[in-house]
Amino acid sequence: MTPIQKRILRAFLVLGIAGCGAASGTTRSNAALAREYWHQGNDRYREGKPEEAIALFTRALELDSGLVEAYHDRGVVLYEKQDLARALSDFDEAIKRDPKVANAFLNRGLAKQDLGKLDGAIADFTAAIALDPKNASAYRNRGVARQEKGDLPGALKDLDEALKIKPDMEVALDSRGLVREAMGDLKNAIQDYRAALQINPDYSKAYLDRGRVWLLLKNEPEAEKDFERFLKRRPDQKALVDQAKADAKTRKN
Repeated sequence: MTPIQKRILRAFLVLGIAGCGAASGTTRSNAALAREYWHQGNDRYREGKPEEAIALFTRALELDSGLVEAYHDRGVVLYEKQDLARALSDFDEAIKRDPKVANAFLNRGLAKQDLGKLDGAIADFTAAIALDPKNASAYRNRGVARQEKGDLPGALKDLDEALKIKPDMEVALDSRGLVREAMGDLKNAIQDYRAALQINPDYSKAYLDRGRVWLLLKNEPEAEKDFERFLKRRPDQKALVDQAKADAKTRKN
């Protein structure tokens, strides 16, 4: 799986966590101003201004070093910029200060996963599930990590659970399709990709994945249709289509 495919497959960050108390020694006025900077940082993030958001979160932490939300949300923005070491440090700090926030474990797991620390990622996703047993994203991402480790039965079990919690989660359907494809269950993989596209017809990756499976099933006309649908939505990603075709050819041989 290429890095680009992994980014399409897995990115699912959660911005914002429940409020926590100010650090000891922080005055009430500083704590209030810090929260105002934090809110502004979230606004800049939503406006597509990540550097401004990071600066505002940093300013908030200078005023109140106990503002867990600012550590967490700065980590989210750093993760999306692929500054993984700094993102991991911020998630570490958020968890150190409040170890009961499921989304902080979820997002730290994503950072570890991108750094190739799969065991650590799985442990964090497991911690997120323990804190929030209905967290479909934690099950889904743990399933992806287990697939990357080669634990296909464990991955399938997690993705089934994610879809039990959230049946319309197209990314989990696509991920389960990948696991079934890896297990040789091609017809059910097709069903998962089809279901993902019924939920979101513009979920481009499912066209790419289904096209590859159609090739494995020796149905080239349907494969070409799906690759065309993918390129219509992602015209700059022809290299992924070429890779999918090469993967299918290798596996058929």
